[in-house]
Amino acid sequence: MSTSFEITKSVRVHNHQLSVDHEVILSFDDVQKKEAGVDFVTACFKLLNITYPRFYKMDLMCKWGFVCAEWLLQDENISETDPYKKAIVLQNSSSSLLTDRNFQQSIEKVASPALFVYTLPNIVMGEIAIRQQFKGENTFFVSEHSDEKQLQNYTGILFDNQIATLVISGYLEVSAEDQDITFYLNTAK
Repeated sequence: MSTSFEITKSVRVHNHQLSVDHEVILSFDDVQKKEAGVDFVTACFKLLNITYPRFYKMDLMCKWGFVCAEWLLQDENISETDPYKKAIVLQNSSSSLLTDRNFQQSIEKVASPALFVYTLPNIVMGEIAIRQQFKGENTFFVSEHSDEKQLQNYTGILFDNQIATLVISGYLEVSAEDQDITFYLNTAK
């Protein structure tokens, strides 16, 4: 593993809880007590207190990726970082299967171009990149399971070769019922 970077912040969504640096920020149970019927990802987005109308048009994986990146970068001063040195490296095991199924169902009536765009797993990186001005390397791995070693090695290559000075890396597995998400903010040492 490379020693040219360090993880400076983490965001985790698992077991219906959102945590930042291992501190629980919000749980689905808390959301349901306050506002019955509000989905967890929207509650996590609203808690950020930002305005971004595009959020409501995204598919579920993009919403979660967007929200986790926002929590990861909240209170971080990255505006001085060269946009071409900001990178994103993500991974999951189902690609865009959830949206693929929704798109397949839409074909039976009228194919939805709004859904079609999200049948590519890397669209989540595009949504993050647009919002955060990440213009550097972006890679999305589809693997059988979470492989942190692969993510760390690839992130190390980006730092070692001076391709990036800031990298969001992580695992982003989303189904209609559950989420298994871990995002890291990696910075040069």
